[in-house]
Amino acid sequence: AATDRRESAGYRRCQIERSDIRMMDGRSEPPEGVFWAYINNFPPERIPDNIPSRQFPMVQSYVDICVNGCLEVEGKYPTAAGFAQLFVTTTDAWNEFWVNDRIYPRRPFIYRPTASKIDAVLQRGDKTKDLFWEVEIEPASWEDRKPVKRTAPPSGPALTKLRAAWERGG
Repeated sequence: AATDRRESAGYRRCQIERSDIRMMDGRSEPPEGVFWAYINNFPPERIPDNIPSRQFPMVQSYVDICVNGCLEVEGKYPTAAGFAQLFVTTTDAWNEFWVNDRIYPRRPFIYRPTASKIDAVLQRGDKTKDLFWEVEIEPASWEDRKPVKRTAPPSGPALTKLRAAWERGG
């Protein structure tokens, strides 16, 4: 009941048929039971009004929650490798109205230990790899935005390990 109340703004609970479920833990079929998912409840003509915009940008903290959940699934079920990347790849409507609202945006690992893994997933996504470098700490206004452009990775023999980590996103 509490989840239904929380998800009531724009989502509806739908029963999922067992035959529509693919297990990510190696089992061939799901256990017996009733399965539910919360599905976007906007009629198709309202979806354009509900994608990130200047007034209501996508916030990094929500992206972190979603991608971190996918990484947790990967960690628990080895056969689910690549699930986080699949989530990012199959999510639509990524756009420039995306702001970094992390509690410690310059040191995100303090609050979100998986921040570098999340960032690496986003840097590899076809729809997010370029946008990722445009995300900045939430601006006072969109006219004041100064997107950060990706710079060249560190170089020199002493920085070989650092460069490898930089290229991995962590």
